[in-house]
Amino acid sequence: MKMPDRVDLVRTVCGREIKFRTHQRPDLDEIYGMHLIEEYGTTEFLSRYASRDGVIFLGIEGGDFDEHPGDGGDRKADCCATLVAQALGIADEFVVLNQLAAVADSDCRAISDEENPVRPEVAFRDFSAYIKNLHDVGEPLEFVVRAAQTFFRTNEALKRRWITETKAEFEKCATSFSVVVPGQRREL
Repeated sequence: MKMPDRVDLVRTVCGREIKFRTHQRPDLDEIYGMHLIEEYGTTEFLSRYASRDGVIFLGIEGGDFDEHPGDGGDRKADCCATLVAQALGIADEFVVLNQLAAVADSDCRAISDEENPVRPEVAFRDFSAYIKNLHDVGEPLEFVVRAAQTFFRTNEALKRRWITETKAEFEKCATSFSVVVPGQRREL
């Protein structure tokens, strides 16, 4: 039995049911694109990018978030997740910046299975390879997506905590102090 070329992952975004349509075995960049829309999407974003029946295409159909426009067309310089982040206006946000760069790098340097035989030491360090391995062993798509989203949410939470703790430490260390300047005393 032939597997369908496309799948719909249904989620609720801003109170609206959205179908994320992508290829059968979405890569990390499509999954991260979906995650970004779920976490940071707005009604304005949805009105611009979701079709009337609530479909957002990720990595397929030559749409706004397809880095492979048209059959045989030139690949865009960005991956699906980068295109989504740019459309959301969050591509430079600290919380997603490094993760987005890693996802983009992973997508842009991807090579075929023939060129890159499975090496467990790489698979454990490379989350993109982990996602591919989950697909390869036949894990259900929902399981693969939830595993990736848990990874993304954890990294984002750690970034937010780091920002909060760093800010508190900085404020504690950056209290005012006196500097003696010849002829005067200044509070900084």
